[in-house]
Amino acid sequence: MSILSVVEWVVWGIILAFGLWFAIGIRTAAVRHAPPPLWPTLIISFSLVFLPLLFLFLPFSKLHIIWILLILWQISFMAGVRYIPLISKLLIWPAYIYACILIMGTGASLGSPSRYSPWAARQPKQWPWLTNKIQKNTQNLSNGGRLDNTEKDYVNFLYEKLWRESLCEIMPETTAKEIATELLIPDKIDGFAFAHNYSTFLRRGFPPAESFLFPDKVKNPCTASIMEASRPSNYILSFPDWFIAAYPDVFMWFSSEQRQRVRNRKGDEDIADVMTSLVYELFKINPENKKLQATDLYDSDKKWLPKWLKNLVSSYKQETGKIPEASVDETKDSLAKEIYHRKEIQ
Repeated sequence: MSILSVVEWVVWGIILAFGLWFAIGIRTAAVRHAPPPLWPTLIISFSLVFLPLLFLFLPFSKLHIIWILLILWQISFMAGVRYIPLISKLLIWPAYIYACILIMGTGASLGSPSRYSPWAARQPKQWPWLTNKIQKNTQNLSNGGRLDNTEKDYVNFLYEKLWRESLCEIMPETTAKEIATELLIPDKIDGFAFAHNYSTFLRRGFPPAESFLFPDKVKNPCTASIMEASRPSNYILSFPDWFIAAYPDVFMWFSSEQRQRVRNRKGDEDIADVMTSLVYELFKINPENKKLQATDLYDSDKKWLPKWLKNLVSSYKQETGKIPEASVDETKDSLAKEIYHRKEIQ
């Protein structure tokens, strides 16, 4: 066997190993009820397994898999995120069938590719416009407008002008107002950073297609920890998407505290008891309150209610001495800083 043949088989084995690694990851994410991947991710995962198996029967050099994968990698973004007639169907349908086989028996389901969507599951339809909406609201607010002197009127004004329209795209208005007035506005969360964090989270941390085509023109105003918080392996089912987008550092801090408490537990301590104790402590829940029901903690989707998430943010500030990283940077001359401080405009 020649050296070239050995190299071919080594490359073939590495690519197939990556394909199997992707497959295990998708299956694991489905078992954990983590958010499903994007169509581009499924296309590449399918290609990493299909191409090596196909080249077992083709008389060509297995090194050809490399350049074919590079082309498929580029096309997968446009086929999955930017719809290409015929090509999208030719790539998405095989990836869809492949993924359905992988997640069989887990109880998870994928969105049908018969209806165009860049995501392998249902997501808020308006999310690509969320960033633009917040940016437009921010610019309009900076152009002037009367702010009343009382703190309540000021909060209501910011909700109506900065948060209402954009948040109501992704949640009911009553929930949106509670979240904005109880958390986002008091913590001075930058709406523009929130919007970019939210879209990054929905992409599961995957960069937008434009970043590969125009790397010098795509800005990334996301906060530092959103990429780590977006990984399916870090997903915690009980946390709503909006919270991870607004407080990715708080979310990761909670995850870190969980792991640390489990590592430091005594030998005879049950993991479930340790985790429960941590939740009671950080969410400031009184376990002796006999009237407290599950419906008082979670919404209909089994996500933490804003009042308890507010307590978690409070615990984060007390324990770390930090403010959330998506908060307006007081040290910079930013538009968001100007908006949050303009309380007396005639």
